[in-house]
Amino acid sequence: RQMERGQVDTANQTFLRMVDHLRRTDLEWAPLHESLKQAAAGPKVLVVDDDANERELLAGLLQMDGCEVQTASDGLEAIDVLKTAAIPDVVMLDMQMPRLGGKETLVAIRSHEASGQLLVFGISGSSPDEMGIPVGDRKGVDDWFEKPLNPGILVSRTRQLLKSSTAVLA
Repeated sequence: RQMERGQVDTANQTFLRMVDHLRRTDLEWAPLHESLKQAAAGPKVLVVDDDANERELLAGLLQMDGCEVQTASDGLEAIDVLKTAAIPDVVMLDMQMPRLGGKETLVAIRSHEASGQLLVFGISGSSPDEMGIPVGDRKGVDDWFEKPLNPGILVSRTRQLLKSSTAVLA
Protein backbone atom coordinates (compact mmCIF):
# COMPACT_ATOMS: atom_id res chain seq x y z
CA ARG A 1 0.00 0.00 0.00
CA GLN A 2 2.86 2.33 0.78
CA MET A 3 4.28 1.71 -2.69
CA GLU A 4 0.85 2.36 -4.25
CA ARG A 5 0.77 5.72 -2.47
CA GLY A 6 4.25 6.57 -3.76
CA GLN A 7 5.91 6.24 -0.34
CA VAL A 8 8.93 4.36 -1.69
CA ASP A 9 11.30 5.17 1.19
CA THR A 10 8.70 4.21 3.82
CA ALA A 11 7.90 1.00 1.91
CA ASN A 12 11.60 0.10 1.79
CA GLN A 13 11.94 0.68 5.54
CA THR A 14 8.86 -1.45 6.21
CA PHE A 15 10.27 -4.20 3.99
CA LEU A 16 13.65 -4.13 5.77
CA ARG A 17 11.92 -4.31 9.18
CA MET A 18 9.93 -7.33 8.00
CA VAL A 19 13.06 -9.07 6.69
CA ASP A 20 14.86 -8.37 9.98
CA HIS A 21 11.88 -9.72 11.96
CA LEU A 22 11.79 -12.89 9.85
CA ARG A 23 15.56 -13.37 10.27
CA ARG A 24 15.28 -13.04 14.07
CA THR A 25 12.30 -15.42 14.15
CA ASP A 26 14.21 -17.93 12.05
CA LEU A 27 17.20 -17.76 14.41
CA GLU A 28 14.95 -18.08 17.44
CA TRP A 29 13.21 -21.19 16.13
CA ALA A 30 16.27 -22.83 14.51
CA PRO A 31 17.13 -25.07 17.51
CA LEU A 32 13.56 -26.40 17.68
CA HIS A 33 13.50 -26.95 13.92
CA GLU A 34 16.80 -28.87 14.09
CA SER A 35 15.63 -31.08 16.96
CA LEU A 36 12.38 -31.86 15.13
CA LYS A 37 14.34 -32.70 12.01
CA GLN A 38 16.61 -35.06 13.96
CA ALA A 39 13.66 -36.68 15.74
CA ALA A 40 11.95 -37.26 12.39
CA ALA A 41 15.03 -38.86 10.86
CA GLY A 42 14.33 -42.35 9.69
CA PRO A 43 16.31 -45.50 10.29
CA LYS A 44 19.92 -45.69 9.16
CA VAL A 45 20.49 -48.33 6.50
CA LEU A 46 23.66 -49.64 4.91
CA VAL A 47 23.01 -51.08 1.44
CA VAL A 48 25.73 -53.46 0.24
CA ASP A 49 25.58 -54.60 -3.38
CA ASP A 50 28.22 -54.91 -6.08
CA ASP A 51 25.73 -54.00 -8.84
CA ALA A 52 25.73 -50.18 -8.91
CA ASN A 53 22.26 -49.95 -10.49
CA GLU A 54 20.64 -52.25 -7.95
CA ARG A 55 22.50 -50.58 -5.08
CA GLU A 56 21.40 -47.08 -6.08
CA LEU A 57 17.82 -48.14 -6.86
CA LEU A 58 17.49 -49.76 -3.43
CA ALA A 59 19.13 -46.76 -1.74
CA GLY A 60 16.73 -44.40 -3.55
CA LEU A 61 13.70 -46.49 -2.57
CA LEU A 62 14.74 -46.47 1.08
CA GLN A 63 15.49 -42.72 1.00
CA MET A 64 12.00 -42.07 -0.41
CA ASP A 65 10.68 -43.98 2.61
CA GLY A 66 12.59 -41.63 4.94
CA CYS A 67 15.67 -43.74 5.65
CA GLU A 68 19.19 -42.38 5.94
CA VAL A 69 21.16 -44.54 3.54
CA GLN A 70 24.85 -45.30 3.10
CA THR A 71 26.09 -47.64 0.40
CA ALA A 72 28.98 -50.02 -0.08
CA SER A 73 29.99 -51.82 -3.27
CA ASP A 74 31.13 -55.04 -1.60
CA GLY A 75 31.74 -56.74 1.74
CA LEU A 76 35.16 -55.20 2.30
CA GLU A 77 33.80 -51.69 1.82
CA ALA A 78 30.86 -52.53 4.11
CA ILE A 79 33.23 -53.64 6.90
CA ASP A 80 35.17 -50.37 6.47
CA VAL A 81 31.95 -48.35 6.71
CA LEU A 82 30.93 -50.23 9.86
CA LYS A 83 34.32 -49.54 11.44
CA THR A 84 34.49 -45.84 10.58
CA ALA A 85 30.92 -44.51 10.45
CA ALA A 86 27.97 -44.55 12.82
CA ILE A 87 26.53 -48.05 13.15
CA PRO A 88 23.34 -48.29 11.06
CA ASP A 89 20.05 -49.77 12.23
CA VAL A 90 20.05 -52.38 9.47
CA VAL A 91 22.36 -53.77 6.79
CA MET A 92 20.86 -54.88 3.46
CA LEU A 93 23.44 -57.36 2.24
CA ASP A 94 23.69 -58.81 -1.26
CA MET A 95 24.95 -62.36 -0.91
CA GLN A 96 26.82 -62.78 -4.19
CA MET A 97 29.65 -60.26 -4.48
CA PRO A 98 33.31 -60.29 -5.49
CA ARG A 99 36.20 -59.70 -3.05
CA LEU A 100 34.20 -60.48 0.10
CA GLY A 101 30.88 -62.22 -0.45
CA GLY A 102 27.74 -61.85 1.61
CA LYS A 103 28.26 -64.97 3.69
CA GLU A 104 31.79 -63.92 4.69
CA THR A 105 30.66 -60.35 5.32
CA LEU A 106 27.86 -61.66 7.54
CA VAL A 107 30.37 -63.68 9.59
CA ALA A 108 32.55 -60.58 10.01
CA ILE A 109 29.56 -58.47 11.08
CA ARG A 110 28.33 -61.05 13.59
CA SER A 111 31.78 -61.59 15.09
CA HIS A 112 32.41 -57.91 15.81
CA GLU A 113 31.10 -56.66 19.17
CA ALA A 114 29.88 -53.28 17.87
CA SER A 115 27.93 -54.72 14.95
CA GLY A 116 27.08 -58.22 16.17
CA GLN A 117 23.50 -57.39 17.11
CA LEU A 118 22.70 -55.43 13.95
CA LEU A 119 19.70 -56.37 11.90
CA VAL A 120 21.06 -57.91 8.70
CA PHE A 121 18.82 -58.69 5.74
CA GLY A 122 20.12 -61.02 3.05
CA ILE A 123 19.34 -60.19 -0.57
CA SER A 124 19.96 -62.72 -3.32
CA GLY A 125 18.59 -64.44 -6.38
CA SER A 126 19.21 -67.70 -4.50
CA SER A 127 17.45 -69.05 -1.44
CA PRO A 128 19.06 -68.98 2.01
CA ASP A 129 19.18 -72.80 1.98
CA GLU A 130 21.12 -72.77 -1.30
CA MET A 131 23.55 -70.27 0.25
CA GLY A 132 23.82 -72.20 3.54
CA ILE A 133 22.75 -69.19 5.60
CA PRO A 134 20.39 -69.47 8.57
CA VAL A 135 17.50 -66.99 8.75
CA GLY A 136 16.00 -65.58 11.92
CA ASP A 137 18.89 -66.23 14.20
CA ARG A 138 21.66 -63.86 15.26
CA LYS A 139 24.29 -66.11 13.68
CA GLY A 140 22.67 -65.70 10.29
CA VAL A 141 20.46 -63.05 8.73
CA ASP A 142 17.34 -61.65 10.32
CA ASP A 143 15.33 -61.82 7.10
CA TRP A 144 15.78 -62.77 3.45
CA PHE A 145 14.60 -61.04 0.30
CA GLU A 146 14.88 -62.80 -3.04
CA LYS A 147 15.66 -60.93 -6.23
CA PRO A 148 13.90 -59.51 -8.08
CA LEU A 149 12.90 -57.48 -5.04
CA ASN A 150 9.32 -56.51 -4.34
CA PRO A 151 9.76 -52.88 -3.13
CA GLY A 152 6.52 -52.77 -1.15
CA ILE A 153 7.28 -55.96 0.76
CA LEU A 154 10.89 -54.92 1.35
CA VAL A 155 9.93 -51.54 2.84
CA SER A 156 7.03 -52.80 4.97
CA ARG A 157 8.97 -55.81 6.28
CA THR A 158 12.00 -53.62 7.06
CA ARG A 159 9.81 -51.18 9.02
CA GLN A 160 8.14 -54.08 10.86
CA LEU A 161 11.44 -55.71 11.84
CA LEU A 162 13.02 -52.41 12.87
CA LYS A 163 10.01 -51.63 15.04
CA SER A 164 10.06 -55.04 16.75
CA SER A 165 13.86 -54.88 17.16
CA THR A 166 13.60 -51.46 18.81
CA ALA A 167 10.88 -52.72 21.17
CA VAL A 168 13.07 -55.66 22.20
CA LEU A 169 16.10 -53.43 22.80
CA ALA A 170 14.14 -50.82 24.79
